Amino acid sequence: MEIARAIILALPRADDRPWSCTGSTPKSLVPVATRPILFHTLDGLRDAGVQEALLFAPPDAVDAFRDAVGDGARWAMRVACRDTSGPLDTGAALSVASDFVDGDPVIVHDADALLRGGLGDRVREFSEDHLDAIALTMASERMPRPAAPPACGYLLSARAVSVVGSWPTVADPLERLRRRGGHVRAVD
Repeated sequence: MEIARAIILALPRADDRPWSCTGSTPKSLVPVATRPILFHTLDGLRDAGVQEALLFAPPDAVDAFRDAVGDGARWAMRVACRDTSGPLDTGAALSVASDFVDGDPVIVHDADALLRGGLGDRVREFSEDHLDAIALTMASERMPRPAAPPACGYLLSARAVSVVGSWPTVADPLERLRRRGGHVRAVD
């Protein structure tokens, strides 16, 4: 199963603390290995076969994101930026972007999260194992792993999009899908 679309969330989370060294620069535009974190995310999405991305950013930062990514041509994909006020969790993002997703499978990814492995392997796993969803979790070898590590993104089937998008603002957006018999996996 190919996933041609992605939603990128470049929004501050409730528990976010500013990084003193970045000033007012959004975290996802801070360079890591000489390139903004977001550029690494876009590389991964491109390598996974994504052709179109919709990036949500706060109104005071959306122009910075538009300036940084342009139309997405340097990643051989179309990237559009949309401003949104207030927090936007996965379910709410799917609801707001329903015209963009159009009932197809989608990747939802935090703009400031770097994944250890490539997304291409996760998309293959998602397809070959006929999963409804994969939660991309953050793991660290230096820190103890919590029982349910936080997700920094999701690969969602069309079924998952309809279930998760109809039930916004939840701690675990895949719980309802699990209760309905959905095949869900968490990977780091």
